[in-house]
Amino acid sequence: MIYKLLDTYDYVLPDIPEKEDILFHDISKEKQCWQHPNFNFEEINNKWTDEKKIKFVERELSRRKNGCWFMNNGEPTYITGSHYFFLVYFKVPVDNIGMSYPAFRNYQKEVFYFLDFVDKDKYCEGAAISKPRRVGATAIINADVMNLSMLRSDRIFSIQNKKLEEAQRFNYAPIKFNVEHFPSIKLSNGKEIFSPRISAGNIQNRRMRWGVSMKDKEELGEDELNTQIYIVPSVQNADDGGQAHRLIRDEVSKYKSDINISTMLSILRPVAQTGTTQVGKIIFFCTSDVEDSPNFEEWKKIYKGSDYTLREKRKTKSGLYKYIISAKYSLAGEVIDNDGNEVMLFDDYGNCKEELAIQWITDKKRDALNNGDLKALQEIRRNFPIDEEDAFESESGTSCYDTVRLAAQTYEIEKREKKVEQGIELPFYTMGRLEWVVKDREVEFKADPFGHWKIFELPEKSYANKNFIDDYGFLCPKTDSPYLWTCDPFAFREMVKGGSKGGIVIGSCIDANLLNMGGTINARYNHRTPNPNEFLEELRKGIIFYSARGLPENNKEWVAMALKDGTDSDQNNRFKYGKFMFVYENGKFRIWRNGDKIAGISNQQKSIEAYVRATSDYLKEPKNGEFDYLKAIWDKELLEQWKKFTPLDTEKFDLGVTASMFCMLVKSFTKIIQPDTDVYSDQSLIRAWLGIQNKQQQDKRKYSLIAE
Repeated sequence: MIYKLLDTYDYVLPDIPEKEDILFHDISKEKQCWQHPNFNFEEINNKWTDEKKIKFVERELSRRKNGCWFMNNGEPTYITGSHYFFLVYFKVPVDNIGMSYPAFRNYQKEVFYFLDFVDKDKYCEGAAISKPRRVGATAIINADVMNLSMLRSDRIFSIQNKKLEEAQRFNYAPIKFNVEHFPSIKLSNGKEIFSPRISAGNIQNRRMRWGVSMKDKEELGEDELNTQIYIVPSVQNADDGGQAHRLIRDEVSKYKSDINISTMLSILRPVAQTGTTQVGKIIFFCTSDVEDSPNFEEWKKIYKGSDYTLREKRKTKSGLYKYIISAKYSLAGEVIDNDGNEVMLFDDYGNCKEELAIQWITDKKRDALNNGDLKALQEIRRNFPIDEEDAFESESGTSCYDTVRLAAQTYEIEKREKKVEQGIELPFYTMGRLEWVVKDREVEFKADPFGHWKIFELPEKSYANKNFIDDYGFLCPKTDSPYLWTCDPFAFREMVKGGSKGGIVIGSCIDANLLNMGGTINARYNHRTPNPNEFLEELRKGIIFYSARGLPENNKEWVAMALKDGTDSDQNNRFKYGKFMFVYENGKFRIWRNGDKIAGISNQQKSIEAYVRATSDYLKEPKNGEFDYLKAIWDKELLEQWKKFTPLDTEKFDLGVTASMFCMLVKSFTKIIQPDTDVYSDQSLIRAWLGIQNKQQQDKRKYSLIAE
């Protein structure tokens, strides 16, 4: 059985055992959740026979090595051996309680799955784990180290933190506490068979070595484990010899500047290897430093170089595998819900209430933005990252758009995607291709998972392919068509891998049924074809299919020229497409007229500033019943580009640029000049476009927001 981690790692679960071997199988479903077994070791030692004691130890050893299953709200749930140890034998500090055993959390279950996945992959050198604050990640690593150290002989477990005293306090001391409080089981002859014994070296809180310990004698064949856990100083080359089973580096992004963690990683590699054989694992983990420190940049580089999907010869660039613990699954404590009630974020089954967690984080981000405190915003994002962007993007506030609202809409898309996966909702977009039925006159859409058109809504039938030829031989869109297009073409002579992909966005200024406000994106194309003429052909298909007027960015003016002149290999039979374009000049729009030399919009700074302003207006939080345009955007890739968008460097944001020009058209709709006049319209063009006879009728249909 495969359990998918982060939609990336295929973790193989063991087979589900017989019902009687699953913990809590014999209680009612609503009460089936993790419960600490509360073993009575006094009774075990004083009343059990040696045979019963040995069977108990063998069962516990098996669970600590191989994991076990328990029933959780009616579902068989697997936990790894180290997770079982963490829940049953490893105490952690709990607010208002003191030292106590941890509760079961699903996100922690998945972290243990990931550590087990890393352990079993012989090509993996270790893990790069990004985490929020206070999610128990250090306790998880400490418990994993303690459990494995008592099950393996002749191993070294090295732990380092950003400061030696912090390694002693947060790593060594918790392990030492749990060793000292580990339950003891003795046979009738006085022999200890369960708890470990520190045989040497804990005087300076730096090193411990196991002597007689619980173990599987068939595996080890002797009583002496000779396994060590030690804390190393916070220096770059603390481990440069010997062989280690675990090399733990906690809070790596916050190491002082005289340590380069990338260099440290290269020093650690041979310590975890014997020749070409991986004998140990390097574990880098931390909450991202809120400052853009040198080691934060190194951490970001290591993490991004740990992408499992980009392996070459079964290795990532860093040798590690990356993993992020999202705050939306791990935020703990109480929050106030929309009804004013105090609500615990985790339920009895270990699930975090994602929507409430997201809302709490979003509110914190919005407070920082409202106060104009970009430093506080960055601190919130890095301390409570929802995704990798939160954890690693520098200067969160440099995006010229509202990143908080964009993140909230991204979350709404993810919720819909989950419902689609579960079969609760139908897909809200379709990938496919556009094909000519009649060249230059009629197009049809065909679903194709490998197609490059992403269609959110097909054109209304009364507008699809409804184009006509005027007296001058120009092909024209339907006069009252509500659809608009924009495109960001690439340079005709550029190599395929360089520059913009070539973005096309098609949307509506109003919806085709005249029932709601528009500003929705109906379709988009974002793909660099091997032949630039193919991009032009896709653009023609799109604007014919939707009968749409639009705006190309004309710094790559070959697209605008080809549309207005009909120039291509069979130009004698090609209709001219000039009437499908707007012209942007002197801060205003008009429909292209025969004789205009060029159309579209330039990429000069003033034009960029204009569509950035329009997009900011488009994305802003609505007031007084205004239409929320952002709620009509269901393209996650577009939102991700907008979250990083900067007008100082638009080359990386081809889809963001294209959609921003669309926003500019939508927000500037009343400034478009009618085809044959130089008079700027007020509402007359809108009414003519929509076929509405009078302003009273327009107000009735709630188009007041289109007004200037």
